[in-house]
Amino acid sequence: MLRVRATSARVARASGAALFFTLAACSGASRPAPSPEASAAPATTLAPAAPAGPRLYVTNERSGDLSVIDLASKTVVATVPLGKRPRGVRVSPDGTVLYVALSGSPFAPPGVDEKTLPPPDRSADGIGVVDVRALKLLRVMPVGTDPEQLALSKDGRRLFDCLSGLWCSPLGHSHPKVVAAIRKQVDTLDYAPAFQMGHEPAFQLATRIVELAGRPNDRVFFVNSGSEAVDTALKIAVAYHRMRGEASRTRIIGRERGYHGVGLGGISIGGMVANRKMFAPLMIPGVDHLPHTWNPAEMAYSRGQPTWGAHLAEELERLVALHDASTIAAVIIEPMQGSTGVVVPPRGYLERIREICTKHGILLIFDEVITGFGRLGAPFAANYFNVQPDLTTFAKAVNNASVPLGGVIARDDIYQAFMTGPAHAIEFFHGYTYSAHPLAVAAAHATLDVLAEERLIERAAELAPVLEKAVHSLKGEPHVTDIRNLGLAAAIELAPVSGQPGLKAVKVFERALDEGLLVRFGGECLAVAPPFVSTAEEIGSMIEGLRRALRAVPA
Repeated sequence: MLRVRATSARVARASGAALFFTLAACSGASRPAPSPEASAAPATTLAPAAPAGPRLYVTNERSGDLSVIDLASKTVVATVPLGKRPRGVRVSPDGTVLYVALSGSPFAPPGVDEKTLPPPDRSADGIGVVDVRALKLLRVMPVGTDPEQLALSKDGRRLFDCLSGLWCSPLGHSHPKVVAAIRKQVDTLDYAPAFQMGHEPAFQLATRIVELAGRPNDRVFFVNSGSEAVDTALKIAVAYHRMRGEASRTRIIGRERGYHGVGLGGISIGGMVANRKMFAPLMIPGVDHLPHTWNPAEMAYSRGQPTWGAHLAEELERLVALHDASTIAAVIIEPMQGSTGVVVPPRGYLERIREICTKHGILLIFDEVITGFGRLGAPFAANYFNVQPDLTTFAKAVNNASVPLGGVIARDDIYQAFMTGPAHAIEFFHGYTYSAHPLAVAAAHATLDVLAEERLIERAAELAPVLEKAVHSLKGEPHVTDIRNLGLAAAIELAPVSGQPGLKAVKVFERALDEGLLVRFGGECLAVAPPFVSTAEEIGSMIEGLRRALRAVPA
């Protein structure tokens, strides 16, 4: 015999009300319903669909099933196996998804005292996501997170976000703590001028960022994007040398295939051919480029850092000899080139670049817009490689991309070089209206809290070998010519269609959509960088979906 115990009376906002209860065996102990914070998931749901009629959803703690009862006929119309002990149910705002709090406690067979069973495995607790339309358990996700990281296509299909937005949403989308922080902040301080003044949370955020980077004496200049961060870093580098009496140091050295945003400075120092060709008349003078490091003949299918290619750093010595060190202000590189397709630095390459820059008094700028805040399983790529730059650009994951924010981390002595004039004077003639915007700063504080509380940077490090093993299993699949990976990022190089560059990747991208995957494509390359809150199972499912997509595209 079963008895009905009400755990909530939330009405679904769809035609026909639905109330949600938990069924408990008469002999079972009563359990309180989970709090909304524990059981509610971020509001990423299926597109609404008209229900057949008023329905009642009840969970059976003994069997672990969800029963769907049609109230008109008073019959059970479907049963959804949940696989774990259900402890409460909530409904999505549009009434199309149920979030069922699931416990890791083992089921007690009839006649067995639960006290004799092993203690509950709380690490197995989760949220069961049930599709109300299909009456199907979609998956189980960790309590308080949403590793599905869904985007919705126009026709309402659910898509796994394989690139964390654009490398920028490691917490997934609409994380409740980030959303709450933004809502609270807009009621408190919706804007604060960034010229000649600031607001305290911005200074606190700067302190947190440099401490996370392991350089607590460094300083931060806030901007609104990665592109602005790069242009700001270039200005700081040139102005720094001028402040020290070396005004001739104006040249910037970038790298082929490098991507540093879409500002004029970033395009000039970047190595993306299409950008450089289209906007050539506007590019800044005094720029040269190092060769890129990807050579498939020497490093195809490398796992992590390739062993070949450190000698390419010596090209910097050649450029110094060509231009003279007295004319070079800075070298800017991405520690791992992301936008061009996860080009991983050879072992020893970054170390040698650092040595040459130090030798000639050249500032080294790391563009960590993609790698910053945990993508490699360390706070920054500088920590991962144990190579320290003089300036670091960041953006994207600093606040989970919820509100535009970026910045530049500078060595303290670079900052102090500007602090030589009167106290009332402007030290650095640069800034933006929205620098350190209060909403962006609040979102960043919440994001850093979540990264720490949920150990998500450590989780990214734990998932990195899972992704490496899974993605390299695609070797030998149709069209695949190379696979690269580092941290929680990977790229799959494809054989091009003769005379139609880029078409193959588009075709695989389209097939991946049919598999419920939103991947990033560029040129002949597919890139993946799943959210840190993903599970090993979801990474495996992502790769298997890509496998099917590759096989579905004709040669």
